[in-house]
Amino acid sequence: MSLQKVAVLVFAFASLFISGCNSGKKGNAEARLKEAVSSWELKDYNRAKLLIDSIETTWPDQISVIAEGKKLLTRIELAEQLKSYAYFDSLLTLRQEEYQALLKNFTIEEPEFAGKPKALVYKHLVVEKSYTRAYLKANLYENGEFYLVSRYTGTVPLHHTAVTVTSADGSATTLTVPENSADNYHFSDGGQIWETVSYRNNSDNGVAQFILTHKNEPLKVSLVSKGNYGILFSEADKTAIIESFRIAQIIRTLNEINTNMANAYKRSEALKRTIESYNQSK
Repeated sequence: MSLQKVAVLVFAFASLFISGCNSGKKGNAEARLKEAVSSWELKDYNRAKLLIDSIETTWPDQISVIAEGKKLLTRIELAEQLKSYAYFDSLLTLRQEEYQALLKNFTIEEPEFAGKPKALVYKHLVVEKSYTRAYLKANLYENGEFYLVSRYTGTVPLHHTAVTVTSADGSATTLTVPENSADNYHFSDGGQIWETVSYRNNSDNGVAQFILTHKNEPLKVSLVSKGNYGILFSEADKTAIIESFRIAQIIRTLNEINTNMANAYKRSEALKRTIESYNQSK
């Protein structure tokens, strides 16, 4: 047999071998894809995604099967987004019920300036009776903004810049609000002095949470200056802060849920359009 004939036979054998290997690879990749489809149908999305990922890793040259796997990934993501939307929708209903139950204890006041959020004021806190006393209170708005405010009035300036709340087994202190800050306001009139300090942007430093945690214990409140000035912290004052803090947390949760629902809906619509394009290209 001539060398030329041998070369032809070797080439033919190699071609058949490579063809068989490619056929085997494709069959294995397609079998793996079928497993992924079955997992998707059973709503075992994590397993389906792992199987799809393994196709590209194991058989990177099976372009058509990999492409079908990516189409399946799109369908899986859509199912997950729809599941998330349904979950957030049910959670929204529960939180709205909690919000409405708490809201019964508040009155809604219109803002002093246009464009500002409405204030939620605890009904059982009589502001008029607080004008001539030192106290700690909460400011709450319908957008979920919440912060503590300390108030002092007297004939001698205190120059307080923080608040400490103490229980039998611990304490919490706000961050310091300097006297030259816009949130540290003081004035005098006819020999009477007023100091109002607002602890915005989380500068309450966990004091509201501390009050909530120790709601069933007697608490002491001190205005912090060069020394500590103890003030009355009545059950009414404590309850007003706790209820305001709780409703602020719910409002923030509602805002987060609505954002998550909007994102899930937007993503779902985009995925639906992608799947529709797949269907039209068949």
